[in-house]
Amino acid sequence: DRDTLDAIIESRSVTDSPHDRLYYLQERVERPPRDIRVITVGGEAVAAMYRESAGFRTNVAAGAAPRACEITPEIAELAAGASDAVGGGVLGVDMMEDASRGIVVHEVNNTVEFRGMASTGQADVPAAIVAYAARAARA
Repeated sequence: DRDTLDAIIESRSVTDSPHDRLYYLQERVERPPRDIRVITVGGEAVAAMYRESAGFRTNVAAGAAPRACEITPEIAELAAGASDAVGGGVLGVDMMEDASRGIVVHEVNNTVEFRGMASTGQADVPAAIVAYAARAARA
């Protein structure tokens, strides 16, 4: 809320560290207790999962439960656009279901952990990565 923000800014303004002048602000998104991780390979969505968590963090490594998620046309289009925006490759595109705007991208990761994805019975992500690397090597 605004009062908390003002208090943080005021308390940091009296310190000497330049690190206390950095702020990372983001809009609060009203979402279900999960997010969506889409793995893209060469700009194409190859697998998706819900990451369900009772807390704020939805990382599988932090305890979130992976569940299968259908790659809808909307999810595929958003994932491809996010991939294009950062130059493609093998990526983890994280999305949230916003109550007022629908699905939104909130993060793109170039270091992808797909163990949780494997447990959902989705596509063979390692095979897709190897095929992509082989195509890139031949190009």
